[in-house]
Amino acid sequence: MWEQTKEHSTMTSNQKRNLLIDTLIFEIDGVLIDVSKPSYQAIIQTIELFFTRGLGFLYKDRPSILIDQNDIDSLRMAGGLGNDWEISTTFISYFLEMLPPVDLTTQPLRKHVPDILAYLQIAGSKLRVSMDVLKKNKNIPRLARQISKAGGGLNGVDKVLKRRNRHLLSTGTDPLTGNLIQRIFQELYFGERLFEKIYDQKAIVVQTPGLISQETLLIDPKVLKKLASHLTLAIATERPRPESEYTLRRFGIHHYFQTIITYNDIVESGATGKPAPWLLQQVVKLMEPRPTYCAYIDRISDGILAAKHASQTAPFITIGSLAASRDKQQSRRHFEKSKADIILGHPNQLERVIFRSTTHRGR
Repeated sequence: MWEQTKEHSTMTSNQKRNLLIDTLIFEIDGVLIDVSKPSYQAIIQTIELFFTRGLGFLYKDRPSILIDQNDIDSLRMAGGLGNDWEISTTFISYFLEMLPPVDLTTQPLRKHVPDILAYLQIAGSKLRVSMDVLKKNKNIPRLARQISKAGGGLNGVDKVLKRRNRHLLSTGTDPLTGNLIQRIFQELYFGERLFEKIYDQKAIVVQTPGLISQETLLIDPKVLKKLASHLTLAIATERPRPESEYTLRRFGIHHYFQTIITYNDIVESGATGKPAPWLLQQVVKLMEPRPTYCAYIDRISDGILAAKHASQTAPFITIGSLAASRDKQQSRRHFEKSKADIILGHPNQLERVIFRSTTHRGR
C-alpha cells in the first residue's frame, strides 16, 4: 500500500505512468463532490420529520435532535449501508423497535403520501412516547457493531432488529411510490422547487430550499481535465440517478465521464450495492473499448472491497480518499483493513500518483 500525503501536484508535458491503467472510475460523494454537510443534515432532518411530522412525537424539555454526526459515522462504518437512504432507514427501523407494538387494522395507500402521513399520525396517537425517551435509550455504536458482526448492510440490519413496527415504514420502491423515508429525504435535499422540477410532483413534507445547494466541488476541474486527456473516466456510485446527473451538470463536469452507473441501476437490475462488485463490473461491461487495467477511488472501505471483488472482471487498483472524512485516522484504519492499494489525502493527488514526469530524470 502506498499512502500519498501532499495535497496537490502538477504535471509536465513529458510523462510516463506510475500506474499502468487505462481507466479511472470514481465514486461521486466524497471524491468528486463534498456532500458531507448536506448529507449529515438530510439524514438528521429526515429522521426528525418522520417521528415529529409523521408520528407526532415531541420533545418534552427543549428542542433537540435525535441523532448527530457521530451516530451517522458509526453506522456508516458498520459496512454495507451504501447510501443515505439506507442509513436513514436503519435509524428509523432502530427507533421503531423501541416503541410498543402498534397494531392497526388498515394500511395506507402506498402511493399517496398524505395517506401515509395520516396513517402514521393515527399510530402515533396510540403511543405515549416522547423524542427524549428515544434519544435517552439509543446506543448507536452498539447497533453499528451488531450490524457489522451480522455481515453489514440491510441484511445485517434485519438480522439484528426484530422488525417490530416495521409496517409503519410503509415502504414503496422509490420516493414516488410510497417510500416515505426516501420522499422526505429527497424533498429535503432538492428543496420544494427543484423536487417538483425533477420528479414532476409537488413537495408535500418540505417547503424549504434544498440542502443540495450546500454541495461543493472537491476535485480541481483542471486535474479532472488532465486525467480525462490521458484516461477513460467513469462513475460507479450508490447515489440516486437524479442527484448524480443534477450535481455533475451543476458543476460542469458531466462530460468527462463515458459511463455512469448509479443506485437506480442497482435497483432496476435487482443487484446488490457495495461491497458487492456489481457496480464496478457493470461499468467495465458497458465501457467502449473494454478496459484493460482500472483504478477505483472511493471515500469508504466498502468501495475498496467492491473493487477487489470486481478484479475477476478486470484488474483493479484500489484507492481510498480521506478528503471528506471527519475522522481521517479512523478512515485510514478502515482503508488499511480493507487492504487499499493507495490512500490519498485528497483526490487532486491522483495526478501525481498516476503520472510521473521524465523531464528532469538523470541518466
